[in-house]
Amino acid sequence: MTDATLHSSELFGPSKQANEPQGEITPLEAVRAEVKFALETQPGEEGPAIDGDGHTILKLSFFARKVPPAWLDEIADKLFTGAWVHLGRDGQSWVDEDGKRVQVVKGVYALSFHYWVADKVVMKVDPKFHSYAGSYIGRGKQAQAIEKALIEWVKAGQA
Repeated sequence: MTDATLHSSELFGPSKQANEPQGEITPLEAVRAEVKFALETQPGEEGPAIDGDGHTILKLSFFARKVPPAWLDEIADKLFTGAWVHLGRDGQSWVDEDGKRVQVVKGVYALSFHYWVADKVVMKVDPKFHSYAGSYIGRGKQAQAIEKALIEWVKAGQA
C-alpha cells in the first residue's frame, strides 16, 4: 500500500469546507486540486487513480470516478491504445471479456497515465515540477516516483 491509498485527511490534512471563502482560483491551484482528487480514494472506489502502479493495463471505466471529468476525454484520446502484453507459452497471455486469450488488449498503461499527469498536466502549469522517474529503469519504480512527487507537490501547495 502506498501513501496515496490513505484517507485523504491522513495524506493532505483536513479539506477546506465548501462554505469557506475560496477567492479566485489560479490555473496552478486548479490543477493542484485535480491532482489531489486523483491521488485520493473516492467514495465507492477501492483505490486512487494515481497509485504508483506502473504495470497494469486499465480499462477506461477505471478512471470514471477516480479522475476529474475534464481529464476523461484526453485520457481516452491520447492514452487509450492497443497494448501488447507479455506472451505465455501459447503465444497468448491475456483473457478478454469474452474469455478468449489474446495478444493485444485495448487499455491505458498505468505508467503512461502517471507520466501523462506529471508531464502534460502538472508541467503545463508548473514547469519546475520534477518527478525523478527517469532515474529508475523499472515501470513500478517510475510510477512510484511520480506518485511520491505528486503527493509532495500537492502538499507544498497547501503550506
